[in-house]
Amino acid sequence: MLKRILVPLDSSEFSRTATRAACQIAKRNNAEVIGLTILDLLGVTGDVAPIHAVALKAYHERLHQAEIDATERIKYALSYFRQICEREGVEHKEHELQGISANGILSSAAYADLVVMGLRTYFRNPTTEGNSLEEVINESATTTLALPKHFPEFPKTILLAYDGSHHATRALHATASMHHAMPFEKAYIVTSNSDPGTRSFLLQQAAVYLRSHHLEDIVLVDTEADIIETVHEDFLEKVDLIALGIHGRHPIKDFFVGSLINFGHKPLLLAQ
Repeated sequence: MLKRILVPLDSSEFSRTATRAACQIAKRNNAEVIGLTILDLLGVTGDVAPIHAVALKAYHERLHQAEIDATERIKYALSYFRQICEREGVEHKEHELQGISANGILSSAAYADLVVMGLRTYFRNPTTEGNSLEEVINESATTTLALPKHFPEFPKTILLAYDGSHHATRALHATASMHHAMPFEKAYIVTSNSDPGTRSFLLQQAAVYLRSHHLEDIVLVDTEADIIETVHEDFLEKVDLIALGIHGRHPIKDFFVGSLINFGHKPLLLAQ
């Protein structure tokens, strides 16, 4: 059951989409949405290049202006967050922190049931993409819904890449939880293994589990082909959402996960 949904806020369209999606989920689950802003002073001022001592005054002025600009972006992010939540009639809170963005998200995510954030993040600079998503999914025990700029109001189809591992099983459980939060019409379960008996067992057990959570329309995809190619070539444009298990502390080294994050146009449900 989802009762607390965390939305890390920056001033980008990705963040606005995440806020709208979080509100839609919250409305269906009587949940609270927490908008989180983080002022990363070290990161913001670190983007200002040091200059020669003779221009020290100008350098300090630029540092001060960088801090002012970052504060204004936070005010803007909180303003649109507040407007969206109030328009949707969703219970909401605002949480402001200072420090490193990923650390602040992780500390807050520990007390949330779901994190909803952009596939791209711009916490330090509105024009330079950061790596906060990668850092968060490296460490967080909380399921993350990572969204592109555009996201359907409610995804109707979900694909689960399942190999029976601990991390894939977490994604299986996250799929069931999200089905209760925003019911899917159809699920595809894809597995790839050299042993057909293993493939059949994994698919059948995963389907039994999801059906026990009232997700009835399930398509089992049994393939010997490379799972990355299968997902990209056969399903990427067919489904609304892809559920993945994150393997340990280096998800971007997992080429499958990294390829989908870098693709940047498909919503991902990420569980470690």
